[in-house]
Amino acid sequence: MKKILLFIMSMALFVPYASAAPPINVYVNYQKQIYTQSPIIEDGTILVPIQTFETLGANVDWDPSTQTITVTKSVTRGTRTVVLKIGSSTAIVDGKTEEIAVPVQIKNGNTMVPLRFLSREIGATVDWNSTAREVSIALGDPFDLILVIPAGRYPETTAHINRAIEQGITPICTIDRAGAKENREKSLRGVPEKDGFDIDVYPMAICAEGGEGASVSYISPSDSQGAYSYISNLLEDDEDGTRVLIITEKMLNNSFKN
Repeated sequence: MKKILLFIMSMALFVPYASAAPPINVYVNYQKQIYTQSPIIEDGTILVPIQTFETLGANVDWDPSTQTITVTKSVTRGTRTVVLKIGSSTAIVDGKTEEIAVPVQIKNGNTMVPLRFLSREIGATVDWNSTAREVSIALGDPFDLILVIPAGRYPETTAHINRAIEQGITPICTIDRAGAKENREKSLRGVPEKDGFDIDVYPMAICAEGGEGASVSYISPSDSQGAYSYISNLLEDDEDGTRVLIITEKMLNNSFKN
């Protein structure tokens, strides 16, 4: 009996386990979102943390006594109000009852809501890349022009940009030449120089989004200065306040397509 039991236990060690699916990444107006609870898929419906919609400019109110969430958002024709209740398969949209595919739920302390349903109600568009497991949510026109930085010519600069955006830094650059010097100083504060390298900063100092908290990386002078000249030449005729979506060829080939 002991031999049979040991045999069964040893066989169990070789039973393959299904590998967990990779996490779903969410981009709101091209900026990666960082969550404590990853989005989930239930019965074919993607659920995301409710703060996703705060990022889109919606106001979110939670009533613990009734377990309801009220989402309000200014839309083209006034204000849209959506009331959701934990565990309920219906929602109240501007006073009218609508069915939702999967109820709102709480997971690990995070309120998870149906992505497409709520996005549609506040006027946002959703694109789901099932292969890359990426969700792109857009509301309005967050940028005025697109600037693509070629990875083949500036591999170190583009690699730095990709890393920064993966960490949640916005790819939108609002041109602000007047604040460039101050942004540069803030972003480099406490960063030591390194012989033989330039310090690359993203968002760039010319961007209103730059300054304190910017990502920094040591890269070769030829790559850094070449990319700087390339970007400066392309943006020299654009006025302050112009919103530029800065992307790399890697991003263009993945999910950053209009």
